[in-house]
Amino acid sequence: MSEPHHLGALLDWCASNFIEIDERLQVQSSGEGGIGVYSTDCIIPALTTLVMIHKDSVLSVRSSALSGVIPTIHYGLGAQLTLSLALYGEILKGRHSRWYGYLQSLPKQIVDLPAFWDHPYDSNNIDDGMEAHLWLRGTEAGKIVQAVTDTGTSLIDIHQYYDDTAKPLLLRHHFLWESDAAIGHLTLDGFYRAFSLVSSRSFLVDAYHGLAMVPIADAFNHVQDNHIHLESDYNVCRDCGSLHECLHDRDESDENSTSAIGPVVRNSDHDKFYEIVSNSPIAPLTEVFNTYGEGLTNAQLLNQYGFALDINDNDRLFWEIEEILEVLAPDQDIGKPIEEIAVYCREILHGFSADHALFSDSQLVYHNRLTRDDLCLNDEGKMSHQLWAILLLLAHWRQNHWVLDDASQENFHQLLDLQFHLESLDSDDEFENFRSATLGSFNPRSLQTLNLICGSAVNLCTKRRWNSGKPGSYNSDLSDILDTIAEDRPRTKLAMSVLISERSILDCCEAGWVDLMSKLPVSF
Repeated sequence: MSEPHHLGALLDWCASNFIEIDERLQVQSSGEGGIGVYSTDCIIPALTTLVMIHKDSVLSVRSSALSGVIPTIHYGLGAQLTLSLALYGEILKGRHSRWYGYLQSLPKQIVDLPAFWDHPYDSNNIDDGMEAHLWLRGTEAGKIVQAVTDTGTSLIDIHQYYDDTAKPLLLRHHFLWESDAAIGHLTLDGFYRAFSLVSSRSFLVDAYHGLAMVPIADAFNHVQDNHIHLESDYNVCRDCGSLHECLHDRDESDENSTSAIGPVVRNSDHDKFYEIVSNSPIAPLTEVFNTYGEGLTNAQLLNQYGFALDINDNDRLFWEIEEILEVLAPDQDIGKPIEEIAVYCREILHGFSADHALFSDSQLVYHNRLTRDDLCLNDEGKMSHQLWAILLLLAHWRQNHWVLDDASQENFHQLLDLQFHLESLDSDDEFENFRSATLGSFNPRSLQTLNLICGSAVNLCTKRRWNSGKPGSYNSDLSDILDTIAEDRPRTKLAMSVLISERSILDCCEAGWVDLMSKLPVSF
């Protein structure tokens, strides 16, 4: 918890390190221990610069005492681990660190992230953590914990980095951090704490500092409809951090030229500061929120920051092609390697992706613009058009037609037309009129293919539900179980809430495709 003297020391440190906080903001202790930022009794207009953070005040690999002995990595797990090492070095220095006023305000324990839930640093809650992990089984959050996704980081990865890299480097360069003010000795738990702080509080600021701890910017809590954002120009010189032309911009061919670079011109404020700016008007006497990432799912929020939102429009449930084939074509020789199936899928998508309107009216499928190959459901239970195309391709395979020719593309468009017509029927009268007047005009193969797609969608949802959560909970009412969980088991309650949200997405998807299937004739 941030006690008043810790908060005062932080604000004094900020004033001494050229971090300017608008007088209409107050940094205060908040619930659950920690810090929050609140508006005073004034309305704050939109596009107001509220905090100016001098670039020299951020803690990065470049600015730390270990600068020069730690490689600078800008992205991914490598960036998190190297910054954790730099941060741990400063923590070890104690009062001799030039960031001490900032560091003493940070949580004293390992941030309660899922990666540490079954670690004995908090022996009173280890049973709660182990139970929570059971409920996260098979969820998107569980995948990240198990490091089976690109963004996943396991405790094993962190431990191995400490043993192989961090500890030997700190011992080899002990003179950079050891002093009479150093706090204790090297410990794995100390490094875990540094990693948890980096995971939950760091920002990617620019090409010079890369990932960094940014004092005061990390005091704002998160919501999706945030009030403020951190502004920084990423494209600065990687060698010196200059926002303007500098000696490092010289081409190799001009290395010996004295006239290649003119005088360096600096805009004093913009070149030296990161700025926190309001997005919209901020009401008086309210907490002021930032966003830790506009597109973060609950799985990412939980693993990186230790919390999840009650409603998150960014939530997605993902499948790999291999998972889909395991569910929909088990123990069968599909006659094609997975790589070739992916090529076939992209051929199908090519006919649809140019026309976003094809999916604009669908209640079951949405046009996913985010990435090329996401096989997923969105927060409403709608299927990405890429996942729909995979199910279409497998339905095509079941009908023994691998060849994708012009006639196939025409049939696919007719299939979409049929699906969207059926989706739009709200009443029995509309359905009977469509069936008697229009349904017979569709190719029987389209009817059969759509029926197979419906069955595949339902099977995917059923299997995903079966493989998620605590074993044996498939048919359980999770909300009733959640109500019985004691308040002193917050990890279990949080994990169950995430699972309930994912199952709700599966239920919505399954219900939609079951309803569509019910509108198809019994025989074709």
